Amino acid sequence: MGPISSTNAAGSAIGGVYDIPAVFFEVRGAFTNTPPIDAYRGAGKPEANYLIERLVDLAAVRTGIDAVKLRRRNMIGKFPHRTAMGMKIDGGRFRAGLAEAIALADRDGFRKRLAQSKKAGLLRASASPAFSKPRAARRANSPAPRSRPMHGVAGGRHPVQRPGT
Repeated sequence: MGPISSTNAAGSAIGGVYDIPAVFFEVRGAFTNTPPIDAYRGAGKPEANYLIERLVDLAAVRTGIDAVKLRRRNMIGKFPHRTAMGMKIDGGRFRAGLAEAIALADRDGFRKRLAQSKKAGLLRASASPAFSKPRAARRANSPAPRSRPMHGVAGGRHPVQRPGT
């Protein structure tokens, strides 16, 4: 897999499910005696997804806009969509997926669960990242695969951990 995974794969995923008109992407490589990537399917895309989701969280803090509202506001809504990196997205249910994840995670009940966790000396966190993973699909009578995205929004309840564990 080598360095191509960290550069090309990340480049095709940067921007995620958001309508971002321009992207500047710079990659720096280094030769080492250790593997350049971890054993994760789709190497390069998780790193790109982490980067864009972290930037959305930082933008939410700096602007004072709720992170979920900021995500919803900037998600791609019209299809087909061409990303700033040239990827074509044929369709998706990004906003609906986010709404479903938020409902499943019981976001409104989070503050109560957070208070209960603090009383018990436990840590608790909440997150609402989103992703889009392209997949290849073949059209009838066509030897060339065409990009057809699969979409998801991570959300739900996660185990609580004691600090330092």
